[in-house]
Amino acid sequence: MRTTVKRALPLFLLVAILLSLAAPASARASTHFASAGVTVTAKGGGKLQIEMVARATEKMTSLGVSYVNIKEKQTNGTYRTVKTYTSSTNPSLIQKNRITSRALLTYQGKSGKTYQVTVTFRAENDYATATVLRTSRAITV
Repeated sequence: MRTTVKRALPLFLLVAILLSLAAPASARASTHFASAGVTVTAKGGGKLQIEMVARATEKMTSLGVSYVNIKEKQTNGTYRTVKTYTSSTNPSLIQKNRITSRALLTYQGKSGKTYQVTVTFRAENDYATATVLRTSRAITV
């Protein structure tokens, strides 16, 4: 009996350690999103083009962007929101019955300024709603 316990104990401890390393569902970004990202491109003359793409894990009743915050870098190094877009005022940011959503926005900034864009993506199906936040790299226009 003691030999069995001595052999089983290390195996039991190994399994316990491996199970504790597995991330719970709440630690993952979302079970609704396969990917989500924002890309900002300088178009000249201070103009920014913002491309937002979300891919869901399955067909969603509603998929896309709920908020877009455009932030301008201040002289002290912090960023201040200068423009906000929402899906309630821009319904084309949310698409229905899709697995992939793509939206484009254009913002007229100021030449020589640095901008960063923060996007809240939203996915909804019959069972739940999920959101993820993505921030672009800083770009000078």
